[in-house]
Amino acid sequence: EFIANNRSVEDIRKFLGVDTLSYLSYEGLIRSTGLSREHFCLACLDEDYPIEIPDRDELDKYLLERDWGKTGG
Repeated sequence: EFIANNRSVEDIRKFLGVDTLSYLSYEGLIRSTGLSREHFCLACLDEDYPIEIPDRDELDKYLLERDWGKTGG
């Protein structure tokens, strides 16, 4: 379970028992590493995926074709 799911910053701060709580921006996170953005995939944060994500119908078709091939269809 994610600690921040449906909780405010104040709720999380209290849960952790800390005096203050803040978040880094994406750019701040990258800058803190000393590397350029090209070294990271941030898709889980910004939904900018490096590959095309198939829509549900395409995915279902792929899975059906894959499974059909396994059984000798």
